[in-house]
Amino acid sequence: MLLSSADHTRDNILPPPEVNYQAQVQQLQALLAEMSQAVVPNGQRQAAQKLATELGLTLGGLGFTDATQLAWMIAQRLTETLTFTPQTLKELNHWGSKLKELTSPVPAAPPDQPEILLIDEDLDLAQALGRDAPHWEMQLVTVTTWADGLAYLADYRPSLVVINPHLAPDSQANSQLLSRLSQASPAIPTILFTDEDSWRARLAAIRLGSRVSLAKPVSGDQVWQAISDLLHRQENTQAHVLIVDDDPVAITILKRVLAPWGLDITAVQDPQKFWQALEATIPDLVILDVQMPGINGIELCQMVRSDPRWGRLPIVFFTASTEPDLVTRLFAAGADDFVSKPIIGPELVTRILNRLERTRLLRSLAETDPLTGIFNRRKAQEMLEKFIGLAQAETQPLSLVMLDLDHFKQVNDRYGHSSGDQVLVATARLLRQSLRPEDVVARWGGEEFLIGMYGLGAETAVARLEFVLEKLRTRQFTSEQGEIFQVSFSAGVAEFPHQGQDLMSLYRTADETLYAAKANGRNQVLAANV
Repeated sequence: MLLSSADHTRDNILPPPEVNYQAQVQQLQALLAEMSQAVVPNGQRQAAQKLATELGLTLGGLGFTDATQLAWMIAQRLTETLTFTPQTLKELNHWGSKLKELTSPVPAAPPDQPEILLIDEDLDLAQALGRDAPHWEMQLVTVTTWADGLAYLADYRPSLVVINPHLAPDSQANSQLLSRLSQASPAIPTILFTDEDSWRARLAAIRLGSRVSLAKPVSGDQVWQAISDLLHRQENTQAHVLIVDDDPVAITILKRVLAPWGLDITAVQDPQKFWQALEATIPDLVILDVQMPGINGIELCQMVRSDPRWGRLPIVFFTASTEPDLVTRLFAAGADDFVSKPIIGPELVTRILNRLERTRLLRSLAETDPLTGIFNRRKAQEMLEKFIGLAQAETQPLSLVMLDLDHFKQVNDRYGHSSGDQVLVATARLLRQSLRPEDVVARWGGEEFLIGMYGLGAETAVARLEFVLEKLRTRQFTSEQGEIFQVSFSAGVAEFPHQGQDLMSLYRTADETLYAAKANGRNQVLAANV
């Protein structure tokens, strides 16, 4: 039996009948086409700006990803521009036409959503996972028999497979399937269900070949969180590797072995050009040959380690010799690992991916909040200082947002701290999914979040946060006792340079505005008074 969350996803993408977005798009296109003068009447500009903002809020919830972004661009341009050049008017007119093209009646599901295959006969869990799949921006396909799972994998390549091993005819069938998935190029990650949360159960899962195991009973959110974490680790293998080797044949082999794993490769044959390539590519890992003309790999490694900027950069040597004296010299120079020639593909890939994963984990510990996976306070401050400096240099606005979950203590007290953690994780994920990739999203502490939006004024920032608020307060959460509850947030927005010239002054203003929003009844986003 095969089930799919595709119908679930489509229900969340098709616009409800009451939303006449196509009429709004046509109205906006007409308003933009009528703008033919350098000084556009203020009423006309405001009407178009308001309509574009409404479309930005509406289209995102209907699955029109590109159209949503374009609507926000139009709203921002109309908000920030009072005198229009002929080029700006032409651009706005073009954007209006493009918006109409992008808003077809039935948008396709986002093509980049990971597809998750669940092999399990537990229909209650499958239903819970299918219901929440759109919140995690993933698609779920469920098969309830082992044979159906094998048949599906024969024709399709999912992003990840969740397996109940008890559906297999025997343990050998489990091992064969997990081995097949791990040996795919690139490997397909797996999660295995176990009957109990014990070291014996985990050991059994590891011996079968699974990297992650979950003990039943398990909630849908726990499964989705494990899936998200494992996929995130897979994404981080898409790193940049710099290879320095004077042998073109060796470079060709290395590229052929590493490229299928999503690694972006830059190769340099002349060691004299190494430093230039290092600063240009800022790699996640360097592979050095030992013997090269002019400058050898050990000397290049010592040069890297002498610069504090590259102190944590992983360096792997590639050498035909395994003499103890040479190995000692490599590690003394600052090497993290070495691989012997001739190249053995699986060994090289395993060493490279393991080294990248360890580096990612160290960076993650230093820069991210362990619960939500978004930036921590220290990293957010560092990034925002840079963005404020850039905004000052480029004469651009920047909006700083302080966001606080409403009545969060009551959530913890009534539904338990695990439910509170569930809300924090969901809020962080919603912010990351709804805002731009370049926006700084951080957990400031407790139930407070900080958001930095470079290039956006307060009015646009408020509109975007109101869209996020609407999505959050319609989301239903389930406690461990099965109780359904909902949450909201309050937020305050301060704009650079009007409400502050530096991070601390912007923070104080945003924080004061946040408390004003709470005093005004919560469940709202307020901009600071100019």
